[in-house]
Amino acid sequence: MPRKVRTDRQACQTCRRQKRRCDKALPACSLCCRAGRDCRYDASTPSRPPSPEIAHGAAQAAVPGPSPSNNGTQFGSNGFTIPRQPSGFTALRTKCSASFFLDYKVFKLLRPAVTDESDTALLPDLMRYIRHPAQIRQEVDIYFQSTHMYFPVVSKLRLYQELSTTTSPTRADTILFLSASQLHTQLDVDNEPAHRALYWRVKAGCVDVERSGVLSVRALQAILLVALYEITNAIYPAAYLTVGHCARLGHMMSLHFVDKTPQLIGPPSTVTELEERRRVWWSIIILDRYVNLGCNRPMGCDDASPNDFLPIDDRFWDQGDLASVQPLVSASSVHEPASAFARACQASHLLSRVLRQIRDRDTDADILYQEAIQLHRTLLVLSSLIRDESHAAIERSCDVTAQLPLFTAAGVCFSALLTLYGRYSCADDSPEEHRGNANLLEMQKQAIAGLKEVLKHVVQLAQRVEAIAQLGGMLKMSPFISNCLYQAGAACLWWIRESGSQEGKSMLVVIRGALRLLGTRWESPRRYIDILEQFDTLMKAT
Repeated sequence: MPRKVRTDRQACQTCRRQKRRCDKALPACSLCCRAGRDCRYDASTPSRPPSPEIAHGAAQAAVPGPSPSNNGTQFGSNGFTIPRQPSGFTALRTKCSASFFLDYKVFKLLRPAVTDESDTALLPDLMRYIRHPAQIRQEVDIYFQSTHMYFPVVSKLRLYQELSTTTSPTRADTILFLSASQLHTQLDVDNEPAHRALYWRVKAGCVDVERSGVLSVRALQAILLVALYEITNAIYPAAYLTVGHCARLGHMMSLHFVDKTPQLIGPPSTVTELEERRRVWWSIIILDRYVNLGCNRPMGCDDASPNDFLPIDDRFWDQGDLASVQPLVSASSVHEPASAFARACQASHLLSRVLRQIRDRDTDADILYQEAIQLHRTLLVLSSLIRDESHAAIERSCDVTAQLPLFTAAGVCFSALLTLYGRYSCADDSPEEHRGNANLLEMQKQAIAGLKEVLKHVVQLAQRVEAIAQLGGMLKMSPFISNCLYQAGAACLWWIRESGSQEGKSMLVVIRGALRLLGTRWESPRRYIDILEQFDTLMKAT
């Protein structure tokens, strides 16, 4: 016998507004179910009683425990979130998108409209951080003048247009993004409790938005900002896990290969939106490679293909203007100009190849070491290009801070070189059966000679950090230079231990000074300093 469908006394709000015939089914009518949208009935009408599972969850939530707010997502003693139970429309929207994963062929036939419609009711804990329109505009301006300089993944044009259409944000994904951006625009002084409370509320908001079935690039951008915050403040293993989660979300939205993968969200409506999606995917690659520098674990996403397009010039994109796009292989040529963010993408692509190369145990020895030599040469060319473009930017503007957009590319490039040289500068690290290989010997020579040269360039970078800090440019400073400073500092410690080099000691002083300056903004540089001090103490004791 078919189960009787419970109905409401009135049509849902959406059907009444659109003057559609509503079957009044609970918890949502069939029209809203097919459209994948929020189906709401007037609060005065009866609603379906909660299931035993939801009632049990509500009882559990009533148990006292650490929580950033009384009505928000709770946090258990282990730090994991205990999300609020989803509403009826949340489960319904999730059901509409389930066919995408269970059987994509059926999904294509049904074509359910999986939307990113959402409302502020999803994020009550974050609404306290959303102020009046003038304050929102001021905070967004600060974001674009700071974080956007080294991590330009959000379209200025699209965000400002969205904010201008309403007196207050009404979309949950936009509220989540605005709250996440405050993690970077409001300085965290010595792990200030209020700042960490914002972090935990944004993390909880990410869970709530995902559980609601909201699928949008804006929500992914918010989670990327959370990942960036965790990386720059050494919040591990959360940073590693969040970056991997971003990669999964990007795959789900088909950002990695727009034309030939199953599509869950709709196609971009403008060239600007297409470029924004491209930048979001590149930013995932950048974070994924950077977060693997210290441990070199498997990547969360594949490398970009040679035909993938690099981001366009940042100036054109910020203004919404058209510009030519170049594939990765073409833009690798020294004859092709590229924007600062495109250089960062190139550097991250090469870093990815370095990380895979030093972990490779299956490739033929000759091929493996030939690839290492080629990576060494390509990275040197890119490093030289970035330095030349930095000098040109300073000369054009007569402003030392004009080079700041290139710091992300410089930091990632130097990290890749130091990682490669660290692998090959010590002969004992090579497999015993390969030690007579001519290509390996050549790579070892290049690594030993190149290491001191890269140290000089990193010290120059550290000196520029000090000069920029004196001019008040720390708000625009890229945190992606922290790792190369640390690796250079560790190399100096080895150099000092082996030869007592005075030059190495002088370099170490400059590098530590730069890390301390970065530590005034982020926790990660402070942790790097601690590790260097522990490393120094350990070497002196042995």
